[in-house]
Amino acid sequence: MNLVLIKPEEIKGDIIILADRRSHHIRRVLRAGINDTVKVGVVNGKMGVGLITAINGEQIILRLTLTEAPPPP
Repeated sequence: MNLVLIKPEEIKGDIIILADRRSHHIRRVLRAGINDTVKVGVVNGKMGVGLITAINGEQIILRLTLTEAPPPP
């Protein structure tokens, strides 16, 4: 399962902007584009999906919907 890990401090409201290896992975490996969703998980927090709302060069902007509890360890 591909799960994009996010640190809680990176989230602004329900938006995150990625401009690192995670954005590269989303574009090149997952081949996701605008209006696609990717599975996301917050470190020590909930899981859900991120809707790609924009791609600006190396940046990907995701709108997060975090509704699932993480699996047990």
